Amino acid sequence: MGTVTKFRGNKRTIKELRELIYDTLGKEVEHIIETGKLLIEINDSTDHGEWEEIFKDNKPFSVQTALKRMAIARHPVLSNPAHGRALPSSWRTLYELSQIPEKLLSKFIEKGKIHSELKRSEAERLKNYDEEKEVLRQLIKGGAYQVMEAALADCGGNPGDFSILEKGDVPQELMDLVDKAGDAWNSLRNQLHSLMKEE
Repeated sequence: MGTVTKFRGNKRTIKELRELIYDTLGKEVEHIIETGKLLIEINDSTDHGEWEEIFKDNKPFSVQTALKRMAIARHPVLSNPAHGRALPSSWRTLYELSQIPEKLLSKFIEKGKIHSELKRSEAERLKNYDEEKEVLRQLIKGGAYQVMEAALADCGGNPGDFSILEKGDVPQELMDLVDKAGDAWNSLRNQLHSLMKEE
């Protein structure tokens, strides 16, 4: 507890640094940002061993929590006071949002996708937005081709040769399978269109 470190030009004990952190804690977005900024300052002015000592026994919280709070404060959109009212007041939810690129996060705020009641699970979905879009693209792209290739193989055709489907001797159960796959493909396409509208 007696370790002394410099912070803002003054020597402080670990206990004093913890008290400074405790003083900034609060549930409002501005308190979360203020705590993150304070942690950045303390981290920048302490040695590695001293930094870890501050959070010994998870007081005021763990090092991992401190790093997450710092990530929130470093995000230019989240730390912009103009967005404070549009943001959720949970640091865990804000941390998920801090993983979203600045430009996309700004769009989400502008369109009302991010709001003060946003849940952590919703933030995680927004965080994975680009990945979800790409997965749907790949499914749509590969799905139709795979269905047609399977249909050709079941009908005795050669891969890439769709002329067999024009002969009219395709079994009904195969056509039903193709119809089901087509419905699934359309559903994926509609999901992708819906995601694209979010941008």
